[in-house]
Amino acid sequence: MIRLRDIPLPPEHNAHQLQFEAAQMLKISNSKIRQLRIVRRSVDARKKPDLYYNYVVDVGGDDVGARVIGRFSHLIEEDDYDMFCIVNANRENTQIAEDVIKHIKSIEYTSKLKVTGLISNTHLVRETTIDDILKGQSLVKEVSNLTNIPIKYITCLQSLIPQLPKDIEGEIFPIKLYMREDWM
Repeated sequence: MIRLRDIPLPPEHNAHQLQFEAAQMLKISNSKIRQLRIVRRSVDARKKPDLYYNYVVDVGGDDVGARVIGRFSHLIEEDDYDMFCIVNANRENTQIAEDVIKHIKSIEYTSKLKVTGLISNTHLVRETTIDDILKGQSLVKEVSNLTNIPIKYITCLQSLIPQLPKDIEGEIFPIKLYMREDWM
């Protein structure tokens, strides 16, 4: 994922315009964006009557974010950096260690940087159980053993944290779901 800030759009805009503007900022084709998540939307009223929405979004896709990072890799390498690979063992193409490693190598090749840590983010949204969390932990542990990339975090619904084993590898990153009701 790559975070884009300060995307101004008029009040009458639609979702396609937001994705188009994000693609323009990244200098990529609109079709390359596989995921766009709004982090923040605010109204900028400093120049009345020209009101507009200002967005902060996370953009992701196979190697879309990595391609943008690759353009700045020479600047990033000068500083300490962390680049995490987020793994969901319930997602297509990251269900087995070999596929996760291919994904990591693709990100590293495209970004020209090394992945420095793994995050287990295995879930099934509202249907997530402790078995899902442990399945993800097992997968990232196998990937870590094969690649020597350390496990940094395990995301876990706050309600499931008491069920986690005490010796789990990686820092527990508690999360809450903020989603619409099923019927919406």
